[in-house]
Amino acid sequence: MTVKDINDLFAIRAMTEGTAAAMAALNLSAADLDQLEALAEARYDPQQGESVQSFVKANRNFHLAIAEGANNSRLLALVAAHLDECTRLFYLGAVSRDVNPETSADHRHIVDVLRLRDPDLARAAMGEHSEHTQKGILKALISSDTTGLTL
Repeated sequence: MTVKDINDLFAIRAMTEGTAAAMAALNLSAADLDQLEALAEARYDPQQGESVQSFVKANRNFHLAIAEGANNSRLLALVAAHLDECTRLFYLGAVSRDVNPETSADHRHIVDVLRLRDPDLARAAMGEHSEHTQKGILKALISSDTTGLTL
């Protein structure tokens, strides 16, 4: 995997998930938002593989719930396929560094913005989260000598 591959993946992520968040801001119910809030609190122990796997799954569920809230089955399919493609990166990022504080803060912020029902703010919040994740993964993988990442 190259840095360009990662940058390309996250460019697509920002577009698809940003659009999903914008649409979901208008569609999610109060119960949906409460469920997202619970998923936003997912945490893990970086030293325990099962804990990391559970966290990556909860992260996927958080992002899929937002995409489902967009009420667009084609967009949901795109987001799901993209999340599947990024799973390895999310896992590597989570074992390379503790993403608990960053991810929890970003996810809580996304939920807070979704509660405002503002599509533009929701798109921006998801874009910022994608950028934070991209930068964190790149930093962790570039500083590691075991990932096989090439420039």
